[in-house]
Amino acid sequence: MSNMVNELVRLQEGMAVCFHHDNENNSEKITKIFLLACTCDKPATSLLLNHKESTGFYGCIYCTIKGRSVEAGGTTIRSFAFNSKEKIILRSNETYDKAITFFGNNNKLPNSDKVLSKEASTAYLQGLKGSCTLRQLSHFDVYKSFLCDTLHNLYLGATAKMLKLLLSKPSSKTGITDVMSVHNRIDIVAKTFNTMSYPSTTYRRPRDIRLFKKFKGNELRIFLLFGYS
Repeated sequence: MSNMVNELVRLQEGMAVCFHHDNENNSEKITKIFLLACTCDKPATSLLLNHKESTGFYGCIYCTIKGRSVEAGGTTIRSFAFNSKEKIILRSNETYDKAITFFGNNNKLPNSDKVLSKEASTAYLQGLKGSCTLRQLSHFDVYKSFLCDTLHNLYLGATAKMLKLLLSKPSSKTGITDVMSVHNRIDIVAKTFNTMSYPSTTYRRPRDIRLFKKFKGNELRIFLLFGYS
């Protein structure tokens, strides 16, 4: 990773590029290239950022929400439901630099000689585990420049979750209630869904909506983008 960042630093410092012209009056100009954004799946994003994984406390890379453990389906999961009483701020280079300064001061607050406990340090760092080499890039925001991975976050994430809530049988084990679910009308939903028209470029039509639990990412994408019509 450090080798790639070193190359990116050289590119943003500028390099000579020869521009060829038909009249042979070629010109050479110093061209600077900047990395503005990138995208990768959630585990890779956590590794690049040196941040806790998305399922851990303070796992969100966009804000400082802590999350809490809740019982669901006989197990414990992490919930990141918004709580108006919790002070939540958006992450940025500024919040990152503040945490890195804390690391540099051996877990001491600015202008203080008191070393925070492990628990207090975790709360102060809010998920950051160490430095991120991408911070060296002048136009790259450590948090804001990581774009949403639509496959895992939107299609296999939010869309699959909404279908599960809407179309699954109500169950106290899963927490799905009669108010959430339209499972008793799933045949009507399936009939309507099967009448959908899709663009000619669609290479794989979604299967019957009653098989939603087996949907691949592309089927969920097609459902989300065109199923509303």
